[in-house]
Amino acid sequence: MNWEVSTMPSKRSFFNSTLFRKNLSRSWPLWGGLSVLGCLVPLYMLLEMLSRRGYDAAFDSMDFGSLLYSVTAEALPFLAAGYALLCAMVVWSYLDSPRAVGFMHSLPIDRGGLFLTNLASGFAMMLIPYAIVGGLLCLEGLIFGFFNFLAVMQTVAAVLLLHLLFFGLATLCAMLTGNIFAMPALYLVLNVAAPLLSGLMNSYIGAFLVGVPNQISTVSNWFAPLIAVTNALDVNYMAEAVQLRGLLTVALYGLVGAVLLGLSFLLYRRRASERAGDVVAFRWLRPVFRGAVALLSAFTLGWLLYVLLWGELFQKGSYADLLPMICCTTLCGAVGYYGASMLLEKTFRVFHRRSLAGILLVGVAVAAVNLAVGLDIFGLEKNIPQQKEIREMWVRIDGAEVAPTWTQGQDEQLLEKMLGLHRAILDEVDTIRDTPKAGRWEKYRPVYVNFGYTLRSGEYVSWSYDLPVDMDAEDWRETAVAYDDAVGEFCADPAVQLGGLQAPAGSRLREVSVYSADHGAEKFLGTEDSAVVYGALQRDAQAGRLPGWTMEEYVSHARVEVEFSRSLESARPGSSSRYTLSVPLTADMTETLAALVQCGIPEEEVQSLLTADPKRGPTG
Repeated sequence: MNWEVSTMPSKRSFFNSTLFRKNLSRSWPLWGGLSVLGCLVPLYMLLEMLSRRGYDAAFDSMDFGSLLYSVTAEALPFLAAGYALLCAMVVWSYLDSPRAVGFMHSLPIDRGGLFLTNLASGFAMMLIPYAIVGGLLCLEGLIFGFFNFLAVMQTVAAVLLLHLLFFGLATLCAMLTGNIFAMPALYLVLNVAAPLLSGLMNSYIGAFLVGVPNQISTVSNWFAPLIAVTNALDVNYMAEAVQLRGLLTVALYGLVGAVLLGLSFLLYRRRASERAGDVVAFRWLRPVFRGAVALLSAFTLGWLLYVLLWGELFQKGSYADLLPMICCTTLCGAVGYYGASMLLEKTFRVFHRRSLAGILLVGVAVAAVNLAVGLDIFGLEKNIPQQKEIREMWVRIDGAEVAPTWTQGQDEQLLEKMLGLHRAILDEVDTIRDTPKAGRWEKYRPVYVNFGYTLRSGEYVSWSYDLPVDMDAEDWRETAVAYDDAVGEFCADPAVQLGGLQAPAGSRLREVSVYSADHGAEKFLGTEDSAVVYGALQRDAQAGRLPGWTMEEYVSHARVEVEFSRSLESARPGSSSRYTLSVPLTADMTETLAALVQCGIPEEEVQSLLTADPKRGPTG
């Protein structure tokens, strides 16, 4: 007898419609509730359209585009980041439960099909609310005649790209961890960690080094997706049109989201089902997790421990002591290491010999970082930019610009004077470092001196110094004479003084007032008198008669304040901002004193300003 066996070719399924419908049905409160809330927007607009009927001020296509762009730039990145996380938590929630992951992986569909089905489910539940709300808005636009095709298309593109980015990032987090609480925490960290770590690093370096350069760079923001797309998206309002800027940047990040989804797929295929419920889903990531938690604990909790146990009690200078800092940070690094081990092992019994090697490695790493920073092996403290590298530079003393901002192409002598002042302060960093902290002994008060550089490469860097000023001790003044004389000579230079009195671009003189800290009185001058006094100040500056920065003159008992106003280039024309120059009044300012008398202030009153008690306090 002949037997014939018929065989049918097997098919590989990349999509399971039953699982897709199941995902949507069990998550309907999420996308359904958001759809209902979103429908309030077109409903409100409909009621507003009906209430405007018969009025000339109709809602047009430009207003509609402005509305869409404003929501896209200001609210959409945060909405997309949060909603994509929720959708990812819904579709990948089975990875956090051993029973659920066992059931899903026993279904007659391979991991590729599961991944693509869940991916489609996530995108469907993300886009349903936008489709409903957006469709209603477009329908109203067509009915009432304010539909803006370009604005709608750009908004749709932004919605798709942003959700692709954040869903890709959330999916990657779901693959790396198997814990329902660890997944959103990791997602938040990846969205904002880079600039926070950069700020922490700058602050920690500033605890050791005098005037440490503060790198304000956009590089760290590029690794923080939420911050990057929020900074990139902007609305440009023009007279006849409105534009959405930053869509190209969003497109690039959307491409990054697609790459993250591809990486997530590769990780999912290699992820062990037994890792469901673990904080870290891959064995090779466990040492990385331990080290990251240990180092973060060392330089946050360890720094705090140093401040509480040593900095407030035994630290004599204004900057951290190296050896106590190493001890505190190493101790907290060990605490972080064992804390991470407890999370990974799900037990408190982690104190065993096998952990000694990891603790030793953490201690060496923490000590090496502290030594590198404390001993300044990279020369950050004195490595200021070279003159040929600078495109723009400014100097501020206690927040006031005492000199005009130097820009590439202007007089090189002004730049040389600014750099000379910076170098003179650098020569005294040891004196500044050893000075007792301001606030512990009230006779010391810091004077803040800032140098800002914009380099030709486009990078911005600044140095900030708290120069200690002892108001009483004559012997301490002699130790600070180097930078005191340098700052005094710089501020007494006529070119610097005249530049410091220049009005901001596009501004106009508003008023001049005379203030006495001793008398507690302020006198405002009229428009014509203000112009007279301002001209007199400029003549005193040309002659170098404005007060230089010295220990005695810094505590000024009287001052002349010049206020400017200027219009802002914004969506609300006519709004203005104020800019105030404050100049201490001294007997050497003969032109200014004569102008005050000319403007009607009695000469006796002017002289009383000069003879008032100068120790009543600083003038701000």
